[in-house]
Amino acid sequence: MSDDDPWDTDDTRAVRERLAALEADPANEGNPLMGEVRWLAEKYLHLAHQFERVTRISDRQQYELRETNRELAEETRTDALTGLPNRRAMEERLEAEAARAAAGAPGFAVAMADLDRFKTINDRHGHEAGDAVLERVGRALADGLRGYDIVARWGGEEFLVLFPGADADAAHEAAERLRRAVADLAVPWDDTTLTITISVGVTPYRADDTGEICVARADDALYTAKEQGRNRVVVEA
Repeated sequence: MSDDDPWDTDDTRAVRERLAALEADPANEGNPLMGEVRWLAEKYLHLAHQFERVTRISDRQQYELRETNRELAEETRTDALTGLPNRRAMEERLEAEAARAAAGAPGFAVAMADLDRFKTINDRHGHEAGDAVLERVGRALADGLRGYDIVARWGGEEFLVLFPGADADAAHEAAERLRRAVADLAVPWDDTTLTITISVGVTPYRADDTGEICVARADDALYTAKEQGRNRVVVEA
């Protein structure tokens, strides 16, 4: 075994050094037991080499397994089309924010955004066009947020935005900014350009709210925005 053996350890080096010292000792010259000592030492070094190799492979496999599990967990929390957090991830974050607010931390607000007349885009231009629009809208929403806000694809053509620390007025202002950003989009498709608007319902956290209650109230505000003509923000304070 060479001195630069990648599986070398302090123990194997000590055994080789001890064996070399015994073999170099003139008193051991011609000793019939030296052959047995040499065989036992080489056997030990071989087994130690194999054990160290297996241990390192096992460590690497455990690391790769942890990374794979982490990636799978991330995939289950990410929307494949937009790359945004998915509904599951947002539900977990919402409940965590509600629990913190109930314990005395600053509150938050949520906004439910829905693409206006999205079915018309799919019907006229196909689902691939609809997917392109959803991807662009998701990107526009994410780009328009503060660093600590979160937007998730809630399902279909709906997006949910979480504004930590925001009250109704601040969330209203932020939602208006997002609405305008989407209205400014122009998505080229075949020989035309697709334009999009969103309707948004906003609500702040209230004492004893759960995340589910906040979402339901934001959804009611969204329904009101649709009834009032779309492409607008309605706040349910």
